[in-house]
Amino acid sequence: MKKNEIHFYYYSGTGNTLLVVREMAQTFEESGLKVTLYRIETTDPAAVRTNATIGLAFPVAFQSTFPFLWNFFRNLPVGRGTEIFMVDTMAAFSGAIVGPLKKILQKKGTTVLGQRKSACPTTGFPGKSMPVKMRKKEKRGWRRHENMPLT
Repeated sequence: MKKNEIHFYYYSGTGNTLLVVREMAQTFEESGLKVTLYRIETTDPAAVRTNATIGLAFPVAFQSTFPFLWNFFRNLPVGRGTEIFMVDTMAAFSGAIVGPLKKILQKKGTTVLGQRKSACPTTGFPGKSMPVKMRKKEKRGWRRHENMPLT
């Protein structure tokens, strides 16, 4: 990353994405980066500053994501080289979200540094997930973010 500051925008409906974002923010801060967290649902995309590296974190829902998130991504300001990375959380498959989102961001002139997927416990079928299995899945997802290179 060229910048030493990250503006990390996230949406977390059930808490899984927020857990991943907090773990990543801690890792970045331990590396000397300044991280500021912003909730997507309370942020005007036009107000997003492009003078820092931007992180986008969101859940995958039915192999895509929610319409208000797509609207947020489409309405981000033009980047002119702004560095962006993406993190998606899901129970099983991320579907075809990375390619379309990357295309939207690149058309805005941003530099997409990378994307990470984090498998999290399912919330769609709570009766089928046992607490011990859910904790193991969380830990596996978090371990993938340790020493996470984005370049």
